[in-house]
Amino acid sequence: MKAFLHNVVRRTGVRTLAITYCVLVTLIATGCVSAPPQVVLLHAKEGEMLKDLRRTQLAMVDAYVDRKIEIFDAFYFKEYAVKYRQKWEAAFAARMGRPYDPDRDFSMFSNDLVASYLSNVEPLNKLRADLREQITAVHDQVAQAHQTVGAWIHSVEKLNASQRGTADKLLGAINSNLSVEKMETRIDEVTTSLINKLK
Repeated sequence: MKAFLHNVVRRTGVRTLAITYCVLVTLIATGCVSAPPQVVLLHAKEGEMLKDLRRTQLAMVDAYVDRKIEIFDAFYFKEYAVKYRQKWEAAFAARMGRPYDPDRDFSMFSNDLVASYLSNVEPLNKLRADLREQITAVHDQVAQAHQTVGAWIHSVEKLNASQRGTADKLLGAINSNLSVEKMETRIDEVTTSLINKLK
């Protein structure tokens, strides 16, 4: 099941995020010198989706590990603890030279049982911590990339008409298909299409 969770994180969430970023970065990297309002809206919506995805994946890890601990607890206290007590009582009698007395010795047994439980459940708690750390690290990287793209979009929004004209002439000289007007039209079409898919 651990491998399944790793695959879900890697394939579902990260693949979706990577595709979204590739589309957005491709649109931005094609020479766009203005940021249509649809790009700003799409970027904001994407940020909300990233936060929701992080919360969902962390909740999924917690639910998975909680369920594994419930299964472990049922086994531990219904089956293992009974045999553990039998062996513990035999070891107690050999060590103390007298039989186990529940009224007098229960606290010793209880302390040993709890210590045994904690050491045996620790791998599940470590699994939770490791999975949460991995998911958080990936999401932190994606959030940082999202902020970088957002800063670039914001800087493009601030370009004045003169700067856009200069960029348009430069891009037009390189390739007539790179005119600002043609790129803005194409970006408007693509972003409108993506926004409509989000609805």
